[in-house]
Amino acid sequence: PQTDEAPFVPKEGDVILCDDGSTYTITDMSHYREFPGALPTATCDWSQFSEVELPRAETRHFKYDNGRESLFIRNLYETRRMQYTAYNAIGGNSQLWQDGKPVLRDDGSPMVQVQLSIPDEVKTDDIGSFWPWDVGQITQDFRILPPGNLHPAKYQIEAWDVYVDGVFQHTMYSVFTEF
Repeated sequence: PQTDEAPFVPKEGDVILCDDGSTYTITDMSHYREFPGALPTATCDWSQFSEVELPRAETRHFKYDNGRESLFIRNLYETRRMQYTAYNAIGGNSQLWQDGKPVLRDDGSPMVQVQLSIPDEVKTDDIGSFWPWDVGQITQDFRILPPGNLHPAKYQIEAWDVYVDGVFQHTMYSVFTEF
């Protein structure tokens, strides 16, 4: 089973058992490029953040009327990359991090909450997605984040490996921010 400890990279010929009970065969990994290196290391005290639950490994298989098929595999390792990058960005923002810990709102909750999945009810058009990996796409919201006491900012992130007709396309990084 997939974990966040190491990248999951199927090989050509691997048959993936999908969550819907179907199978999907990987036929071409030629577009695959190595992940962007080791996961980030802490530049602030990550133990100061609330524990967040890692989503379960998941596959989403789609069959289209034109006979094409796509598969999305949740990439837990790259989701961790996004999380750790977000933590470091929060730690580097003096409006969000002071005296070695996250700044809290009047009610005691942090100004920013990081979540490792985007709810299904969020409209696709509202989600910022990008590939390849670009640290600036993760950190930009923390440079412009309007700190406030009324509502915490929810920073929801996830990464998916995308396949079309058995061919690896890219790892898609997605961000949805609620202020």
